[in-house]
Parts: sequence; structure tokens; C-alpha cells
Amino acid sequence: VYAFACCVVELCLGAPPWFESDKTLDVQLMWHIAHTEDLPFSEQHLAYLETSIRNLVVSCFTRDVEQRPTLKEAMRKFENETL
Repeated sequence: VYAFACCVVELCLGAPPWFESDKTLDVQLMWHIAHTEDLPFSEQHLAYLETSIRNLVVSCFTRDVEQRPTLKEAMRKFENETL
């Protein structure tokens, strides 16, 4: 679900996840992702997305599995919002 949300935002913004990060090594970035609540895109960049898409993407980045949609749920919501 995390990767799906990253792809949606990257397609909308034209920039990869964590493009603003100061982490220069892949291992540094992986550690950061595993140990932080930060989003892979800044709130400033997410603001360019339509509200319903932004809410869906942010829900996909939620760490708590119980609070996060499944991939099937996320794709269904995405299809409903974009059609």
C-alpha cells in the first residue's frame, strides 16, 4: 500500500518519494523510513493533490496496519475518486 501511494504521488507531482531527503545513501534512507513517522513527500507538495486523493495517499502511509487501507481498498477508492 505504501508503494502504491508513492506511485500515485510521483505520477501527480513528477518527483520520486523522499526527493527532498538529505539522506545520501540508500541504507540511511531505509533506516530513516523504518524509524520515523515522516511522510515521503512534504505537506507542501501533497497540498497540490486534490483533497480526496491526498487523504487516500496519507491513509496509505499510516504505520498502524489496523488504520491503513488494504491495497484492494486503496485501489477501489482511487478508481472511484479519479473516474
